[in-house]
Amino acid sequence: MTEKELKELEAKAVADLQAGTRGQQTLRKNLSLDEQGFEVLKEYLIAQDKVILYRARGGGIRLKTPETAIPKIDDKAISEAKTVEETEIQKLLSPTKTEESLYPYVNSWALNSPKYGFSDAAIIGNNHRRKSWENPDLIAWQVYEFENFVGHEIELTTFEVKLSFSVYAIWQACNYRRFSHQTILACYERPDIMYAKEAGRLLEISQHFGIGLISLTPAGAGGKGVTCTEILSPVFQAPPRYELDSFLSDFHDFFKLPHPGSIISGQTYAASSSK
Repeated sequence: MTEKELKELEAKAVADLQAGTRGQQTLRKNLSLDEQGFEVLKEYLIAQDKVILYRARGGGIRLKTPETAIPKIDDKAISEAKTVEETEIQKLLSPTKTEESLYPYVNSWALNSPKYGFSDAAIIGNNHRRKSWENPDLIAWQVYEFENFVGHEIELTTFEVKLSFSVYAIWQACNYRRFSHQTILACYERPDIMYAKEAGRLLEISQHFGIGLISLTPAGAGGKGVTCTEILSPVFQAPPRYELDSFLSDFHDFFKLPHPGSIISGQTYAASSSK
């Protein structure tokens, strides 16, 4: 058979098969082909990727159906679903907690944190007289006395405590940046879950707005206690005064002026008489 004849027979065979023709004998009869001619056409159709062989009485061919593409695995959706599931499991296994019950743990962390060295801290979330989010749950402060500035300086850090890490929690913490040097959001979730929340977008938002993050996780017998783990440091709202004081000390050294001394962190320090 010529190429042209094979093309014509191909069109007829495909049309017949699409119309529902089944069986080799029926198809041969419709195409007016002998057994040898049908075998030639069958090999041609297979080579053209139009048909496939299938097991049936007397043998036969059928149209090749387009392969259905395997759906692409949505890693993001899987990660988010896993995070939600782990959060729910954690809540089921953990003792029931309220925001108020977490305040003492965050307060203790603030008072004992060598990194920040707060002079003192206080729980003020319980002082809310109405449902609001204008006031932080805790505040901590550090008192500095300088050699190069008159008087003392108070640095204020605000804390917001939440049972879960969410956009709303970040939004609420951002509100306190208006009147504090730095703000920290403490959430009752594991560090890995907080990192993975919303495919990491919540962590990026916190970094963008300079919000510090603390993970609160069950600890002790029966998970009755709480462990505080800092996973993101807060950003100062303005350059801290102790850096300016250090700069002025370097200035005195550069010009070989009488050195006024240095800051004593967290303590009231009388100014030197040489100032």
